[in-house]
Amino acid sequence: MRIGLLTVLCSIVFACAAQAHADRFRKVRLEDGVELWTPAYDSPSLPSFFAMLERLFRVVLPHRYGLPFGDSVAFLVGVGDYEHLEPQLPFVANDLEDLRDFLLEHAGFDRVYVARDQVASRELVEEYMANHFRRSLDPEDRLLFYYAGHGADLGGTTGYIQFGSARPDDFAQHVLPIHLSVEWSRFIRAKHVLFIYDSCASGLAFTSRSPETPSRRELLATLSGNGSRTIISAGTAAERTYEVVDASGRGNGVFTRAFLDAMLSEPADRTKTGFMTLDEVFARAFIGVQRFAAVYGKAVTPRMWKLEENRYRGTFLFLDLATHEELASDVAELLRAAPRSPETDPDNNTSPSGSLSVSSNVWAEVSLDGAPPRQTPAYFARLSAGHHELRVSRPGYEEQLLPVGVREGLMSRVRITLEPMAAGRRDVPREER
Repeated sequence: MRIGLLTVLCSIVFACAAQAHADRFRKVRLEDGVELWTPAYDSPSLPSFFAMLERLFRVVLPHRYGLPFGDSVAFLVGVGDYEHLEPQLPFVANDLEDLRDFLLEHAGFDRVYVARDQVASRELVEEYMANHFRRSLDPEDRLLFYYAGHGADLGGTTGYIQFGSARPDDFAQHVLPIHLSVEWSRFIRAKHVLFIYDSCASGLAFTSRSPETPSRRELLATLSGNGSRTIISAGTAAERTYEVVDASGRGNGVFTRAFLDAMLSEPADRTKTGFMTLDEVFARAFIGVQRFAAVYGKAVTPRMWKLEENRYRGTFLFLDLATHEELASDVAELLRAAPRSPETDPDNNTSPSGSLSVSSNVWAEVSLDGAPPRQTPAYFARLSAGHHELRVSRPGYEEQLLPVGVREGLMSRVRITLEPMAAGRRDVPREER
């Protein structure tokens, strides 16, 4: 039997990609078809979020019961393959993959559940939200729920998400009303709950809220506050959401891409607290979506609504991976964070070593000395002092191969500016949904 060269090359590429995932994440397929993803390396004493914070800022935190919140859990639901609805949405698979990787690798999530295409159904989503998470999450934990796929509205008053067997103008089967988010948020015990809907008509169930300027007070209130309940939607009833496609043909939902870019790129005005509040992320994503809308003449207006503001005064937090400096004194005090000593620092090495921080104007994959790639912003610790080779790439952009130097006992910083390839435009709207 003759095997084509392309087949061999594809097999090698997929094998390498699978190995790279295996080095970073663990995957278990549950009996109901849902995928459960966890970090390959976890901390026995700290939630992943704070274990990552310890590594980034070289501090020691108290045990988990003295921290502002516990485990971070996500439930990602995406439907791109529809029996009766058009168009098909193949890019939803990219949305799920990119968001899953971000949450595990950059956001310090402990568990990410993924339900895609025919595995996703109203019954399954309700089982997880009304039963599984209600029973399994502790009062100090965090939950992020995300949906990408088709959406519809009934009479301009109720928004629905649509599963794989949904039919046009059928609001009785294979759909789920978005206003159930309010009910779920009331009986799930988690301290913070965030809902993100990247679908058309997703904003119908909620009162609109404009993006706000994030405040230091909001961050400090979160670290000492009592939780949050927030819903984010990609648009409203009269609007549709779109796919953006880079020059290589890889697509994402425009809001999902803007949301990830808001956290993976490095805006010049980013605060240096070590964290980004949800308001800060949403404000930047809002600007990204509005820039797309202005360029292509599309009406897309993301919305955010905070539930029960008289009860919950905090906000959902993300790590700011673009800053690897000392924690602000008031933040360190609230966290009771202590600097690491050489005796307690696992990164301490008797051989000459340093560290490297890599950021970029857009998210990109970086590989140091041929190791499995990471997404920017990236941080490399315990590097031998001397010269290293950094490869930076993103589909549709010019790849860069750079020599970098690491000095003993110091952290070197590299800022990369990627330029789009001459052929093709980076973001091209393709299909509405």
